[in-house]
Amino acid sequence: MKIIEKFCIGARMKKIYDSPKTPYQRLLESPHLDEKPKTNLRKRAAAFHPIELKHLLDDAVTKLMNLSLHK
Repeated sequence: MKIIEKFCIGARMKKIYDSPKTPYQRLLESPHLDEKPKTNLRKRAAAFHPIELKHLLDDAVTKLMNLSLHK
């Protein structure tokens, strides 16, 4: 969550937060990024399969655990 605004009320600091978003969502909403990189990001995100990514991550963690146990 990002802080949108901070201001003092007496001795206390009041903070107003933005709604939670992933870095991917923040990039797509950014006015500082041209449309071509945004299109490339959308294509890459569409190619991801969450279950495949989970399996790849699990395999990598298992390999790391095996390496640390054999040392």
